[in-house]
Amino acid sequence: MRASGWLVSVGVVVFVVQAIVVLTQQQNAFLAGDGLSVVLALAAALGCLVVWKKLQHAFYLEKKGWLLTSLAFFLFAFGDGIWAYYEFFHLSQLPVFLVPQIFWTLAYVFWIFGLKQFLETRFFPSRAPVIGVMAASLGLAVLHAYKPFLQLIHDGRLLIFLNSLYVSYDYILLGLVVLIIAPFIVHHTRLLTTWVLLSLAIVARILFDFILVNSHAYWSGHPAILLYSGAYVLCLLAAHAKLGIFQDVVRKWLYH
Repeated sequence: MRASGWLVSVGVVVFVVQAIVVLTQQQNAFLAGDGLSVVLALAAALGCLVVWKKLQHAFYLEKKGWLLTSLAFFLFAFGDGIWAYYEFFHLSQLPVFLVPQIFWTLAYVFWIFGLKQFLETRFFPSRAPVIGVMAASLGLAVLHAYKPFLQLIHDGRLLIFLNSLYVSYDYILLGLVVLIIAPFIVHHTRLLTTWVLLSLAIVARILFDFILVNSHAYWSGHPAILLYSGAYVLCLLAAHAKLGIFQDVVRKWLYH
């Protein structure tokens, strides 16, 4: 079994364990919720790193995209890990919006730039669809952050504003992935699987961030954490699917 296959196996097992604990053992859910999310983030980061390593330099932009995506997940893992550490060992000193927020924000920036590299490998007869979709996603991003921004100016609610930005980042990611996946939907190629999985990961992250921002009853170990962790698993599966297709292409090229 290749490296990505082992990572997928570990990721699926960890996610199933997390789901069982979160859904049936709420008194211990915070341990499985935040702790195992770190493991899944690292698995996703390593999966993307394997794709980056295996892709040939001729696919420079896509190779760079997988590297940036891998770095994004490593940053998510660091942010999640710091949060989990304080939650487990220093609950009274939770770093509400210091170091973890920095890592999570940087992670989104790297992820957005990673998807931008993927988008640059696509051919569009006209730039109009790209401009239209990105204008819509940026508009939604600004609109979602507008009210929290006014609250920040009025009464200094920095945490609410920072959390709202995560949904804004999600809108940008969604716009990018729609543009990336569109050509594959039209032509029905094998590569569609990778980008559908990546799209579902972003949708899962959007749903989680909406719950986090808009729910007044979110707690560590909340069932919504499965959306957060599920996004990592879906990205890991996307990397595995991409690697499988790439290796099939190389094998055919070598033997034919």
